[in-house]
Amino acid sequence: MDDRVLLTVSSIGVILGLLALLLLLNVASFPETLQEEGAFELSGSLKGIDQGMPTKATLDYCSSIPLIIFDEVSLDEDEYVLVKGELEGGELVVGSIRRNQHSS
Repeated sequence: MDDRVLLTVSSIGVILGLLALLLLLNVASFPETLQEEGAFELSGSLKGIDQGMPTKATLDYCSSIPLIIFDEVSLDEDEYVLVKGELEGGELVVGSIRRNQHSS
């Protein structure tokens, strides 16, 4: 009986240790929030806003619309980032975002 209790307690300890390790890894790789302001060209799939909305749009980003950066890539001297954001109470899933070079 004592061996079973010891095995159960050690198993729970191992499981909790693995969960803590996964949590630390997840926190370490948590995406950044886009802090810049200005006009951005969005391209990708849009969900939860309007089914008729085109997949490419221009958004004047402000701090009230948080965009979460998941990855950064550079193509043709333009900065692209993969983001997920929220707009007008719906979920905006953006495949990529490009800084509009014409904005001031």
